[in-house]
Amino acid sequence: MKSPDKAFRLEKAKEYFANEDYEKAKILIEDLIPLYRGTAVNEELYYMYGYTYFYQKDYFSASSYFQLFGETFPKSDKAEEVAYLSAKCAYFESPRYSLDQEISKQALEKFQLFLENYPNSPKVDSCNFYIDDLRLKFEQKAFHNAKIYYNIEEYQASVVAFKNALKEFPASANEEEMRFLMLDASYRLASNSVESKKERRLRETIVAYQNYIDKFANSKKAKDAENIYSKTLDQLENFNL
Repeated sequence: MKSPDKAFRLEKAKEYFANEDYEKAKILIEDLIPLYRGTAVNEELYYMYGYTYFYQKDYFSASSYFQLFGETFPKSDKAEEVAYLSAKCAYFESPRYSLDQEISKQALEKFQLFLENYPNSPKVDSCNFYIDDLRLKFEQKAFHNAKIYYNIEEYQASVVAFKNALKEFPASANEEEMRFLMLDASYRLASNSVESKKERRLRETIVAYQNYIDKFANSKKAKDAENIYSKTLDQLENFNL
């Protein structure tokens, strides 16, 4: 669109947008935003601009531009709508739990900020749903990372990772498995420790066993846990002579 008439170009941008030709609308809006800076029209342009990315499923860019809208026009009657969309777009970009979760953290922060700013919004239940889903992903990530350490026999790192995961997610559905693997990792770490560290680590294994058996005495892994406990006591006898 080469016309120097910005009013004509504005009408064409709106026309493209209304006809769902979002790429053409986006290109025109990019040129028009600086031309309408400081006017009421600029708010409408920023609003449509975010949506051109949203409707083309470029959620990363949409989230950024919806956030920019909120920062630029905090008193707009559309501020609540775009704040929610900025968070939701970040959520759409959230990858599976085994990958880096930086964008997921941003999504969580955006939803939490939305709830602080709009506690009576009809979107509250939706926000809480997405927040719960993101937290589940963080929980899975923490469990996954701790298990990786365990599988590669980095037992000290594994114990620390399991402890942190259980502290952060005390109601985890994976609690039993985490506590058992932490017990096993603790025993393996203690058994392979130098003498100056062995007794302390064996006693830490006893604590790990007690924490496991107190909650999961009827588990299928209870006998395995008792076997670890018995072997730990046998080794501790060497320090009680």
